[in-house]
Amino acid sequence: MTRHRDSAPSSRIPSTERAAPETFCTSGTSPTVHLIGVGQVGLEFLDLLAGSASFRLIAATDSSGTILKRDWLDPRAIARHKGGGRPIRELEGSDGIRTEVAVDVIDADIVVDTAPAEPLDVATARGDAALRRGGRLALASKAALCASVDRWLDAERPPRVGCNAVLGGTGVALLQELDELRAHGTSTAHCANATTTAIVEIVEAGGSIEDGIAHCDREGILEPDPELDLEGKDAAVKLALIAGILRGSPVDPASVDRPDVRDLDEAELRARASRGATTRLVGRVDANGALSLRFEELPRTSPLVAPWDRVVYSYELENGDTRLHIGAGVGPRGTAEALFRDVEALGAIGGAR
Repeated sequence: MTRHRDSAPSSRIPSTERAAPETFCTSGTSPTVHLIGVGQVGLEFLDLLAGSASFRLIAATDSSGTILKRDWLDPRAIARHKGGGRPIRELEGSDGIRTEVAVDVIDADIVVDTAPAEPLDVATARGDAALRRGGRLALASKAALCASVDRWLDAERPPRVGCNAVLGGTGVALLQELDELRAHGTSTAHCANATTTAIVEIVEAGGSIEDGIAHCDREGILEPDPELDLEGKDAAVKLALIAGILRGSPVDPASVDRPDVRDLDEAELRARASRGATTRLVGRVDANGALSLRFEELPRTSPLVAPWDRVVYSYELENGDTRLHIGAGVGPRGTAEALFRDVEALGAIGGAR
C-alpha cells in the first residue's frame, strides 16, 4: 500500500488580508525570528513573513552586518533595502555583527539560516550556537544538517531543527514518520534534484544539455555554484542526508559516487522518451544501507517520475507499504515556502521565550 504525502502548504495570508504592522508589533508573545542570509531565498522568506502575524522579525544579518530591533523589524523594509542591492550595514541602526557570530549575541526564538554553507564549520557553528541558546533552527543548507544530523535531529523529540526546506518541502512529513521509518523501513529512493530533471526534460523535447542548463539558470534553480548541481554534488549531499537521518548518524557525501549530467547521451535520452520511458537522477539507500546515485531509465508510471518543480522521496517498509512524500520546495520561492513551513512547525513546539 502506498501512502502519499504532499508537502503542507504555507499558511501565507493573501495580500488583501495581511495584518497591519501595528497588529504584528503588538503580538508580544509571538515567537521572534532572526534571519541570517538575505539573498534570493531570504527575500522570498521576508515576503512570506510580512504576510503573517504569527512571528516577529527582530534581526536580519548578511555578510556586511546585522540590523537588530528587539520589538519588531518591518520585513518589507528589509526586503526593499536588500532588493535594491544594498547591504544591511547601510541600514540605519545596523552594526558590524558578522554572520558567523550573530547567533551568539542575538537571542531569538527561531533562527532562519539561508546563508551559504561554506565554510561548513562556520555554518555548523551557527546552528550549534542557536540551539545552545535554547532556540530553534530552520535551515536552507542541507550540507550543514548533513554534517550535524546526530546532534541536531536526535537530541530530542520533537527536534528543534527543521529539515523541510533542505528536503524540498518533504521534511515535515519525514519527521512525523521518522520513528516508524527507522524501525520498519527497508529501503528508500528519491528523485530530488530539480536541475537534472529540468535538463532531461529539455533534452527529451529536442533541446540540448546546454539548453537545459540555460533554462535552469532562467528559472533560478541552479545552485549559486552551478557545478554543485551539474557534477552531482548537491544530489550526493541529499542522499547522504537522507541516509544520515534514517541511521541517526552522519554520512559523508564524499563516499557517494557522483554522475555528471553533461556526460549523458542526448540521443539515448530522446530514444528512451520515444519508447515511453524517461530518465531521472535517482538516489537510493538499499536494505543493506548501501548508497547509490545514478541516472536511471524509469517508466513514466514510476512514482519517482515527477516534473522538475517537484521532488519525490519514497520509503519502503518491511510490510510492503510505501511512504511517498512529494514536495514543491524548488527554486527561491518554493524553498522559502518550505522554510516558512519549518518555522510554523517549530513555532508549534514552543512559544516565545
